[in-house]
Amino acid sequence: MKSMGKSLEESAERVATLYRMNLSIAQPAIPLQEENILVEFMKAQHEFNQKLIEQLNKIEQRQNERDQNLMQALRESQETKKQLIAAHQKKWWNFWN
Repeated sequence: MKSMGKSLEESAERVATLYRMNLSIAQPAIPLQEENILVEFMKAQHEFNQKLIEQLNKIEQRQNERDQNLMQALRESQETKKQLIAAHQKKWWNFWN
Protein backbone atom coordinates (compact mmCIF):
# COMPACT_ATOMS: atom_id res chain seq x y z
CA MET A 1 0.00 0.00 0.00
CA LYS A 2 2.93 2.27 0.65
CA SER A 3 3.85 2.05 -3.02
CA MET A 4 0.29 3.27 -3.83
CA GLY A 5 0.89 6.41 -1.78
CA LYS A 6 -1.14 5.39 1.28
CA SER A 7 0.04 5.59 4.87
CA LEU A 8 0.01 2.70 7.31
CA GLU A 9 -3.04 4.17 9.10
CA GLU A 10 -4.99 4.49 5.85
CA SER A 11 -4.06 0.94 4.92
CA ALA A 12 -5.15 -0.35 8.33
CA GLU A 13 -8.44 1.55 8.04
CA ARG A 14 -9.03 0.05 4.60
CA VAL A 15 -8.36 -3.48 5.87
CA ALA A 16 -10.70 -2.88 8.84
CA THR A 17 -13.41 -1.58 6.49
CA LEU A 18 -13.08 -4.60 4.21
CA TYR A 19 -13.19 -6.89 7.26
CA ARG A 20 -16.38 -5.23 8.56
CA MET A 21 -18.00 -5.47 5.12
CA ASN A 22 -17.15 -9.16 4.97
CA LEU A 23 -18.73 -9.71 8.40
CA SER A 24 -22.00 -8.12 7.35
CA ILE A 25 -22.31 -10.37 4.29
CA ALA A 26 -21.40 -13.57 6.16
CA GLN A 27 -23.79 -16.50 5.97
CA PRO A 28 -25.92 -17.19 9.04
CA ALA A 29 -24.50 -19.66 11.51
CA ILE A 30 -27.68 -21.78 11.42
CA PRO A 31 -28.26 -23.82 8.27
CA LEU A 32 -31.71 -23.64 6.68
CA GLN A 33 -32.66 -27.17 7.79
CA GLU A 34 -31.88 -26.35 11.41
CA GLU A 35 -33.85 -23.12 11.08
CA ASN A 36 -36.90 -25.11 9.90
CA ILE A 37 -36.52 -27.43 12.87
CA LEU A 38 -36.44 -24.43 15.19
CA VAL A 39 -39.54 -22.95 13.55
CA GLU A 40 -41.40 -26.25 13.93
CA PHE A 41 -40.31 -26.49 17.57
CA MET A 42 -41.52 -22.95 18.21
CA LYS A 43 -44.90 -23.77 16.64
CA ALA A 44 -45.22 -26.93 18.74
CA GLN A 45 -44.23 -25.01 21.87
CA HIS A 46 -46.83 -22.33 21.09
CA GLU A 47 -49.57 -24.96 20.69
CA PHE A 48 -48.52 -26.60 23.94
CA ASN A 49 -48.61 -23.25 25.74
CA GLN A 50 -52.11 -22.53 24.37
CA LYS A 51 -53.41 -25.92 25.56
CA LEU A 52 -51.81 -25.37 28.95
CA ILE A 53 -53.47 -21.96 29.27
CA GLU A 54 -56.85 -23.48 28.36
CA GLN A 55 -56.37 -26.23 30.94
CA LEU A 56 -55.40 -23.72 33.63
CA ASN A 57 -58.49 -21.64 32.82
CA LYS A 58 -60.72 -24.72 33.17
CA ILE A 59 -59.11 -25.59 36.50
CA GLU A 60 -59.62 -22.05 37.76
CA GLN A 61 -63.27 -22.11 36.64
CA ARG A 62 -63.85 -25.44 38.46
CA GLN A 63 -62.25 -24.03 41.62
CA ASN A 64 -64.50 -20.97 41.49
CA GLU A 65 -67.59 -23.18 41.05
CA ARG A 66 -66.45 -25.40 43.93
CA ASP A 67 -65.91 -22.36 46.15
CA GLN A 68 -69.39 -21.02 45.31
CA ASN A 69 -70.98 -24.39 46.06
CA LEU A 70 -69.09 -24.63 49.34
CA MET A 71 -70.19 -21.14 50.41
CA GLN A 72 -73.80 -21.99 49.51
CA ALA A 73 -73.63 -25.20 51.56
CA LEU A 74 -72.17 -23.29 54.54
CA ARG A 75 -74.94 -20.67 54.35
CA GLU A 76 -77.59 -23.40 54.22
CA SER A 77 -75.97 -25.20 57.16
CA GLN A 78 -75.92 -22.01 59.23
CA GLU A 79 -79.55 -21.32 58.38
CA THR A 80 -80.52 -24.87 59.40
CA LYS A 81 -78.66 -24.46 62.71
CA LYS A 82 -80.51 -21.20 63.38
CA GLN A 83 -83.83 -22.90 62.68
CA LEU A 84 -82.96 -25.84 64.95
CA ILE A 85 -81.93 -23.50 67.77
CA ALA A 86 -85.14 -21.50 67.36
CA ALA A 87 -87.23 -24.69 67.42
CA HIS A 88 -85.37 -26.00 70.48
CA GLN A 89 -85.85 -22.72 72.36
CA LYS A 90 -89.60 -22.79 71.65
CA LYS A 91 -89.86 -26.32 72.99
CA TRP A 92 -87.95 -25.36 76.13
CA TRP A 93 -90.29 -22.44 76.85
CA ASN A 94 -93.33 -24.54 76.06
CA PHE A 95 -92.10 -27.23 78.43
CA TRP A 96 -92.64 -24.96 81.47
CA ASN A 97 -96.06 -23.80 80.37
